[in-house]
Amino acid sequence: MAIREFDFEREPTVSIVKKILTDAIKMKATDIHFDPHPDRLVIRFRNNGELTEYTNTPDNVKLNIITRVKIIAGMNITDSILPQTGTINLEVDGKSHSMQVSTLPILDGEKVVVHISNYARNLKNIDRIGMEQEDIDKIKNLIKEKQGVILVTGTNGSGKTTTTYALLKELNKPDMNIISIEDPIKMPLEGVNQVQVAPDKGVTYKTLLRNIESQDLNVLAINELVDDETTRSALRLSTTGRLVISTLNTKTVFQTVDTLLNMNVENYLLGDNLIGIISQRLVKKLCPNCRSKKEATEYEKTVIKKITGQDVKEIYYPEGCEECKEGYLGQSPISEVIPITPELRDAISNNRDREYIRKILYQDNDTILKDGFKKVISGDTSFSEVIRITDIKTDFAPEEENIKQYILGNGEKEFVDDTKAPREDIKLENEQLKKMNEDLTKGPAITEPKSETNKAKEETKTSSTKEVKETKKEEITKEEVKKEEKPTTEPKAEAIVEPVTVSTEEKEDKVENPTVPEESAVEEVKEEPKEEVDLFDKLNLDSDDDDDFSYGDSYSII
Repeated sequence: MAIREFDFEREPTVSIVKKILTDAIKMKATDIHFDPHPDRLVIRFRNNGELTEYTNTPDNVKLNIITRVKIIAGMNITDSILPQTGTINLEVDGKSHSMQVSTLPILDGEKVVVHISNYARNLKNIDRIGMEQEDIDKIKNLIKEKQGVILVTGTNGSGKTTTTYALLKELNKPDMNIISIEDPIKMPLEGVNQVQVAPDKGVTYKTLLRNIESQDLNVLAINELVDDETTRSALRLSTTGRLVISTLNTKTVFQTVDTLLNMNVENYLLGDNLIGIISQRLVKKLCPNCRSKKEATEYEKTVIKKITGQDVKEIYYPEGCEECKEGYLGQSPISEVIPITPELRDAISNNRDREYIRKILYQDNDTILKDGFKKVISGDTSFSEVIRITDIKTDFAPEEENIKQYILGNGEKEFVDDTKAPREDIKLENEQLKKMNEDLTKGPAITEPKSETNKAKEETKTSSTKEVKETKKEEITKEEVKKEEKPTTEPKAEAIVEPVTVSTEEKEDKVENPTVPEESAVEEVKEEPKEEVDLFDKLNLDSDDDDDFSYGDSYSII
């Protein structure tokens, strides 16, 4: 349902567009979406991470609205085929706001997205970015280093740019030469030498990084480590005594390390120059005016206990009031800040096993989920918000499978890692063998207890062996009888009877009663197929080797 209605027939387009932009700023929206449809234009605001419909326009004014936005953004209004980018600067209530505009040609026209840069609100100092004090202290210690690489990671919309600007603001002092390579420049920073990347003019990351060393810089900020070459150049630049700050689109610190190790970059460069990683995501903040404290459900209590180790009885829930949107007001980061220790540096340099690296990373540091649920306990956000931003695939180690299954609603599940824990059947067998060895040392030798299956198997084997032996014996007797008797029948009949096996009794009866027709004798013989005898002849069933077999299992700044 639309939040605002306009009289598009009477009100000028210039006035309507200005009201849309002003309302978005007053409502603290981060983005404005102009979505063309066949018969209308839908305008939506992204607030607290969620898109909500603001208004929609009739088809006859759709093109006018899009054209007006492109004009004030400095775009080419005659080109609706190629994507374009631009910037809008608007003053609202005495404050200047910078907006980045991008267009994209789609089936029903041009889609326009306006991103509202609100970074000025968080640039007073690093203490106001919303992280826990423990993480802020870690970050302050990291930026005291004179050289090395600090990475700020997270997905799009996770607050990486805000954090990176806060770091530059903290470092921005008269005795520092700071250069930042940005694409695009989100906000001007006085005292920072900001460079705009322009590939169409030959101003690329590669050319800038190749020539920037001669600028006598102290700190270099790179928009993003876009490829292996940019990563390698940043690492090599840090070896010359510069502090490098950049971003990467990864979800956790562990995933960041894994991604870097999978790049075509020397491991020793990573291990020697990486000094810290900041990984973060954004959750909606509970409105302090209307949040309510209630008893937590058993499910909420259990999840919080499993991840933080803390017992809780009550947590805060969203309610909703005139000051907020459905109980939430603004956003806050949840994070994991991990300095690179000597042990971790060695593991990265030697490309050690990933689970070993994960263990070192988190043995003295909180995971991003633990930080999130700490904010639930303190009342900064809700339980449902932390669950919403949880990534089931990347946020849990193999040994945390039971926690993952519980969060998914599958209850308690025992998880056994076959590569680390012995299987139950092997464990049972080892216990039996151990007991047998103990018995052997105490008294006379004993035979291995046999299971019912093995007993039945041996009985079947013995019976089969006896039958085969008897069959072989009968065949020998038949051969002897054939030698003694000279068949008086014609060769044709003899050729039919010869390959057939008959018992000794049958043969003797045939000799004594020559009046029995040969045809009936042949029919009798055909009931016993020769293949059965030939199959047993090829198998050595008398061998006891069968007992030896065992059956087993197998992340712009800117």
